[in-house]
Amino acid sequence: MQSLPLHALLVHLPIGLALVLPIPGLLALRLPALRPVLVLLHLVLSAAIYAAMYTGTAHVEEISPPAPIQEVIDEHERRAQFFLLAALAALPLSAVAVKRSRPRVVLIAAQCALALLGMYAALAGTTISYFPVPEPPSVSP
Repeated sequence: MQSLPLHALLVHLPIGLALVLPIPGLLALRLPALRPVLVLLHLVLSAAIYAAMYTGTAHVEEISPPAPIQEVIDEHERRAQFFLLAALAALPLSAVAVKRSRPRVVLIAAQCALALLGMYAALAGTTISYFPVPEPPSVSP
């Protein structure tokens, strides 16, 4: 039985977390005790994205895919990098939102954007997993 690559197991955490992150963000508007938890959730999200990217890169180096598939993988990696940068940018915003009220609304908008960016990166990953790029036909001499 073939084992599942670590990347395939880890990648679901940041996607799932990004999708549910706006819910505690909305709850924190009314429940001040939840506000510090938002900082922790953003930190976990950033670390989970990084771990998924690291294991994905290691897996690609292990299998060395053909050029057409490598192009799709590169696109997936670019989207994941953008997802990580956006998560890291939202981290200080979550810290400021603990004490100040205006950034909280901006933080919820950023959390919704993170959910979309996570899905955008995941879409490229599912393209690799479920719709592999066919190899070009070999030319016979």
